Amino acid sequence: MFVHRSRTAEGHVRGVVIKAHGTLAFPNQNEDECQNSPCESPKVCHNTYKSYDCVCAAGFLTVRDPPSSKDTACLDLDECANADVCGANATCYNSYGSYHCICAVGFQSEPGHAPLGCQVSPLNCPEAERRNNSNPVPCDLKHSGTTERSKRSDKVSCSMTEQAHRLLDKVCQNFSEAEDSQAVIDFVNSFLNESSLWANMEVTERLNAVTALLDLMENLAMAIALTLPRPKTKTVSGASFALKVQVFGGQNKTEDEVVGLQVWNNTMEINWKTIAGQNDSDFAAISLLVFNNLESILNSEENRKGGGVAGRTGPLNSKVITASISNKAASHHLTEVVNFTLKLNQEHNGTGDLKCVYWKKTGVGSFWSTEGCITFDINQTHVMCQCNHLTSFAILMAPIEIEDDFALTVITYVGLTISLLCLAASIIVFSKCRSIQNCNTTVHMHLSINLFLAQLLFLIGLNVTGVKILCAVIAGCLHYLFLTVFAWMLLDSLQIFMACRHLTVKAYTRTHIIKRRYLYPSGYAVSALIVIISAAVNPTGYGSERSCWLSLESRFRWSFLGPVCFIIVVNLVLFIWTMVLLQHHLTTRDTSVSKIKDTRVLTLKAAARLFVLGCTWIFGILNVNENTTVFSYIFTILNTLQGVFIFLIYCVFNHQVRNDIRRCFHKRRMGSLTDTTNIALSSPETKTA
Repeated sequence: MFVHRSRTAEGHVRGVVIKAHGTLAFPNQNEDECQNSPCESPKVCHNTYKSYDCVCAAGFLTVRDPPSSKDTACLDLDECANADVCGANATCYNSYGSYHCICAVGFQSEPGHAPLGCQVSPLNCPEAERRNNSNPVPCDLKHSGTTERSKRSDKVSCSMTEQAHRLLDKVCQNFSEAEDSQAVIDFVNSFLNESSLWANMEVTERLNAVTALLDLMENLAMAIALTLPRPKTKTVSGASFALKVQVFGGQNKTEDEVVGLQVWNNTMEINWKTIAGQNDSDFAAISLLVFNNLESILNSEENRKGGGVAGRTGPLNSKVITASISNKAASHHLTEVVNFTLKLNQEHNGTGDLKCVYWKKTGVGSFWSTEGCITFDINQTHVMCQCNHLTSFAILMAPIEIEDDFALTVITYVGLTISLLCLAASIIVFSKCRSIQNCNTTVHMHLSINLFLAQLLFLIGLNVTGVKILCAVIAGCLHYLFLTVFAWMLLDSLQIFMACRHLTVKAYTRTHIIKRRYLYPSGYAVSALIVIISAAVNPTGYGSERSCWLSLESRFRWSFLGPVCFIIVVNLVLFIWTMVLLQHHLTTRDTSVSKIKDTRVLTLKAAARLFVLGCTWIFGILNVNENTTVFSYIFTILNTLQGVFIFLIYCVFNHQVRNDIRRCFHKRRMGSLTDTTNIALSSPETKTA
């Protein structure tokens, strides 16, 4: 059939249905004439009773052309003329019959309000992931000089890192909570459980992989928050992590109210004003992520390097956490500090320094840093941190180190300079003064020579850390020289003890002192043996990033402290024993046998010598942390002035040395007078001639 239409005087269309075989029919029911699209674009058809109208579509303005005509035309309507159509944080772009809003950089459409309204994007996506169809730059697997196993490991780790970037690309662009969340969970569980993969990674690859993983999980948390109704709290957990996301909306909270999350006994407390921002948005979210075993991966990296970036760090003693909020603009500079309470993996027993650190990303790499974080409170099981920014955090267990003190540095350099001058003078006296040449003087001279070399090398080589091999050699030489000094100190103590023990012997011979053929092996060979064994056990124990001395890792310092403690104990025993013998001889002495002429001088020398020969190092042992500053000053002053003590005790207070020096000056004076007299007597003869 076909339809014949005619327009009435009022402009309505009258329809007559002509059926097959020429039969006419006048239907009682209205027919939808718009089914055949009778109107030309951009007009749209509106069906009426037994008729239809063609009107301009939305986005177009109806005008009469000309104005007196009954015919109408459709002109494009510029919706962008209304400045508020897209909101303050978006730009309006007009199109034919429509418009669209594009959020400014750093903003995105509010959930459920698109396309109207843009808020600060809670995602922190790299620029590469912001672009459509962006692909991560492939890894460079051309490592020269690497083994096949290393190349295979590099290829696998590179593939895993690229996969992390692809997942981040999905999270940042077209995130599907149902599909992409599970994909990320499976990937993270698989990635963190690849222990062999992490073990074979190079340092740079491992740090880059950790950074990519942290970025992925931080953005995943906020991407999930954007899909949640308001208010809502959701927990996502896997074998290697646990994530809690809380979304707020419409709650009447005061600015000073504190919001908190807790995951695996790790808590986060943050001010509500920080989350919501200056303008209370109806979308605000907070998340806390705790990794299960990421700290063990980073600790193995610490053990491999034997130190840390920007100074030696130490192992992590907590889970690695990542905290984020929807107010990304305030995440890097919080107006109010955020409190973290992290559970320690191992209980704190008071040894070591616990530091709150965060994962700092720079253009040259990533590392743990204390910048912007303070350790607020410590107990046996937890540590409270206060930070002025948000990212990934952990607790670092750093060995205690005495911070550089300007006053101590000045005392050290001035004291060592004076000590070196006194030691040089002592060595000259011991070698030139014939009246004191005996076995005791041999011990004193070798003690002075080794102490002079040790202090000189300490003064000029302790901070030469630029060349590792040279620093290790300096550390080994210092180890040997100081051990040799202690060895000769012990031999001197034995000499004093043996001398005091045989004071009543009438025929006092060299059999009552240590013979020279035993002195040199005892003074030098034992120290060399200790250094050789220490270097064989731990070749990397010499030198560190802070100084050219023994490493504090793996208890290697006990290769020096062990012998030192032993000699100190022996010296104390010999000191007490010597004092007892002196007291006995002073009360029962026989002046015809005793070699003591002045008991006060002998007692003073015995006490002073033993004090110089090791007792001052007791203060060095007690100097263990920053709370023992007094011991630091005592130890530094006494030990840097050991050369002065040796010069005073062995030279200035020795009457034989004083007499020799007087005789030496007297001979020179007499020789000078003789020369003057001869010149005076020869003058007349010269004139007579």
